[in-house]
Amino acid sequence: GTLLWPYQNATWSAKTRFDRILAHCREIDRLGPPFPFSTKERLVLADLGAHYPSCRLVLDQPKWFMREGGLTLNLFVDSFRAYSLAFSLFRNEAGELCAYIGALQGRNTDNALDLYRDLTRALFGIRPRDFLIEALRMLARRLGIAGIHAVSDAARHHRHPFFGSKMIAPQDYDTVWLERGGTQVTDDTFVLPVSSP
Repeated sequence: GTLLWPYQNATWSAKTRFDRILAHCREIDRLGPPFPFSTKERLVLADLGAHYPSCRLVLDQPKWFMREGGLTLNLFVDSFRAYSLAFSLFRNEAGELCAYIGALQGRNTDNALDLYRDLTRALFGIRPRDFLIEALRMLARRLGIAGIHAVSDAARHHRHPFFGSKMIAPQDYDTVWLERGGTQVTDDTFVLPVSSP
């Protein structure tokens, strides 16, 4: 599948896709416990129930995000996956550990907007999508990640010819990355500071 399917960035060649998948697996093995963990497991990074009932920050590896990243950072409310950020790890040309964000996705359910408004109030005014970016920054600092890269809106994996013209883009990634202090460094990639703005 990796020969044909996009991975994280629609502009990457098959060689780049394989290189990035292998790099991620290599870095996960290098990190040690609690990595690697099973695709059936969920690592609860923070219990946010004191701020919103049954809310948790969870790291997992759902199969439906496999083309957007090897790890997914999520806000769960009870068993409902409210918002997700998929990313993978790699080393840049200087040998520094970096993260590459391939997806930032909410849910399209009847009550999602109400839930996001409630979560924003509970999280002291920070929107769920922005909360996940800040959580990734905290995780990055803890793991020694030197840089956070993010796919541009034009290069989202769903824009790859494999999917035809069926792409529905509810949010513009470029706008999100810019709002969180990102800088566009190439046509297909932004860099976000690891420190919070």
